[in-house]
Amino acid sequence: MAINKLFALGAPLIIIFNWHAPVVQNDNVDNIIEVAIRDFVKSSPLSKRDSVFSVGVKEFDDEIVGVSIYGSTIKPNIMRNGNEIDVSRLPTKYVEMNGKLFYWDDKETHVTPEMISVLKKYNFIDTSILNVYIPPYHIDDAKKAEDYYFCKRNIKKFKKVRTNMAMGHYPIPRLNCR
Repeated sequence: MAINKLFALGAPLIIIFNWHAPVVQNDNVDNIIEVAIRDFVKSSPLSKRDSVFSVGVKEFDDEIVGVSIYGSTIKPNIMRNGNEIDVSRLPTKYVEMNGKLFYWDDKETHVTPEMISVLKKYNFIDTSILNVYIPPYHIDDAKKAEDYYFCKRNIKKFKKVRTNMAMGHYPIPRLNCR
């Protein structure tokens, strides 16, 4: 009987102490990118305008990381110089979701044959030949991106901004990450 009273008193204390813990403690950039992509596909009208999207990541401070998703107009390219092939201009990671390709560059990862295959699948790769051919390069300044700002310690807390300005060139939205 004393054990039941102790449990009855202790259980609410456990709940109170756990209530203040963050929902998700994860600053893994790939997880943050995946959350942004899922929300983008589910809720952004921009997701219907293109089939290939460039994803950019920018860390603002110890608490906030930004993810920008933009309908890509520039095909990544392989640089050829005679017999030498340079793939350093290709993205290194991707996610396919709902028939759409989202790609980004991770400095810790190398380009794989799988990455090249998925770019070919979407007909979204080009080749530059040194001193012979450079593919056309066009940036649409009016095109909008969806920018996401995440709390690193709780990636369920985020805000998004639809803009045609590059991330970092306008004030970031306020997030209460504490």
